[in-house]
Amino acid sequence: MVTMGGAQRMHVALNGLAMPPRGMGYQAWLIMPGGKPVPEPMVHMNAGGSGGVDIEAESMPPGTVVALTVEPSAGSQAPTSKPFMAATID
Repeated sequence: MVTMGGAQRMHVALNGLAMPPRGMGYQAWLIMPGGKPVPEPMVHMNAGGSGGVDIEAESMPPGTVVALTVEPSAGSQAPTSKPFMAATID
């Protein structure tokens, strides 16, 4: 985790991803234990398939899931596709 301006943030770095379809992008989500997905920023990608996203991490209890989905490039308020990648925070 990184502290930026007093706030804790988690940086998720990604490598080897295919570019999403035109008009689409990768969006991060936080899913607290027993909760619904909370939208996080879109992943910034480069042409080489690498990218990253910073997620506010101040109140992530153990068992929180960080997930990625393919969404419209403007982002979504709820996932419109199944996560293709997920990790659980211990």
